[in-house]
Amino acid sequence: MDSGPSARPIDSLVWSSSPIPQTDSLAAPLPNLARSDSLSPAVQHILVSSHKASTRKIYRSKWKHFACWASGQGIDPLVAPIHNILEFLSTFFHEDASTSTIRVQLVTISNFHVGEGGPTVMSHRLCRAFMKGTFHLHPPIQDPVFP
Repeated sequence: MDSGPSARPIDSLVWSSSPIPQTDSLAAPLPNLARSDSLSPAVQHILVSSHKASTRKIYRSKWKHFACWASGQGIDPLVAPIHNILEFLSTFFHEDASTSTIRVQLVTISNFHVGEGGPTVMSHRLCRAFMKGTFHLHPPIQDPVFP
């Protein structure tokens, strides 16, 4: 029995099996690092496996939430402009979500967003400033430290 990387299809790892993004689907496409026509399925499998199964499951759920929201706005989630992504994230902020929760949403979007060849969503200056603002406006609650 072959136990090499090509023995297990990529879609069994929770991502869509197609290396080409499917913009008409809410299914999570392959993450950016594994999305390339020049990568073999075996290499894509290894790259997708850089995330644990539990992380892939969380990303798939978070991606579906963003994709549904974007589709409802008439926006292709794979190429959503930064200002739309920030509007989506602001809904969590206004629902008093923690900075950590908002960051998970942003990391998920950044992981799948195709962009335009510029910085990733996560490293975009507006997204960095947005996250800094959420931290300042809703700082994490810390338990008191007793001597």
